[in-house]
Amino acid sequence: MVKVKKTYIEALRILAIFLVLFQHVPAFDYYLNEPDLLHEILFIFFDLIAKINVPLFLMISGSLLLTKEERYITIFRKRMIKIIIAILVFNFLVYMAEHDFVVDLTAYIIGVFENGIDRSYWYLYSYLGFLLMLPLLHRICRNMKASDFWIILFIHFVFSTIEPLMQFFVQTFLGQDFEFTWAFRIPFSTVKEIFYPLMGFYIDRILCVEKMQKKWIFALGLATLAGMIISICFTIVGGNLYGYSDAYFEFFDYVSAIFAFILIKRLFLSYKDKINISFQNFIVKLGALTYGIYLWDPFFRKMIFDEFEMTLISYFGGFITSVLWCVFSFVLCGFIVSFLKRVPHIQKLF
Repeated sequence: MVKVKKTYIEALRILAIFLVLFQHVPAFDYYLNEPDLLHEILFIFFDLIAKINVPLFLMISGSLLLTKEERYITIFRKRMIKIIIAILVFNFLVYMAEHDFVVDLTAYIIGVFENGIDRSYWYLYSYLGFLLMLPLLHRICRNMKASDFWIILFIHFVFSTIEPLMQFFVQTFLGQDFEFTWAFRIPFSTVKEIFYPLMGFYIDRILCVEKMQKKWIFALGLATLAGMIISICFTIVGGNLYGYSDAYFEFFDYVSAIFAFILIKRLFLSYKDKINISFQNFIVKLGALTYGIYLWDPFFRKMIFDEFEMTLISYFGGFITSVLWCVFSFVLCGFIVSFLKRVPHIQKLF
């Protein structure tokens, strides 16, 4: 019997990895050069959805790991060592793909320590930082009240939404660059590797999602939509004034991520008796492949994406081709990971 809780966690993983794949294809940047306003709005809208990928993964980690009381040596042996191996192995594969399988060991080592040969792997380094904080965060969570999480969320709102808005208005209407002092930061709210795991822990372990009134979920959905509209407006206006960038994509990404987590959990809990067991098993099996898919995708992107795009773009256009790559990469990498998870010793890496 598959646990419903396990199923919705794996469903969130599947959603998050697909959004990760989308963020790494050309379509994610189409808004930068789109002359048609409607298409520009649509491209930004899809990008805003994609930006909840890492927050979702961190929230899942908070839900699953902050309940565990593990010693540092256990965390290193059980969790960190495989991340370190993945950093070394997959950065090497990507390096080989980029340099026609000719190795400059010095360049490879420097690349690994700088930020990864492929920037897609930054999350592995970030996750190592989270794991190093895990025992401390566990002890903190054990003594936190619901009000503490709301305070952390409010402070995040101030620094992620209010401060960027202030910067925009001061620059636009006063003609001066403005940045709130770097010296005043609250790590629990401003460091993603702490904030999102705490939010995931609160939503999944403390907040009773199944008993939430529908009007509150609906209100959160409206807040998510409003946040996306505001982000779209500022991206377009700011782009016309100062040049296009994704600087405004994280205005309300935390609202979208929280809404997605709550909505998917609520749907799986509400319809647990109607969800076919075979479908639940399928979701669980796919979810177990997502980490490996994330590791393999940059390698195949370097190897075959250009040919894939050149072959299909004349038939489907750039955006659909990028989406098709996400599906293709998910299936291809998924098959490889599924096979490797059956190989003794190697399976532990995935």
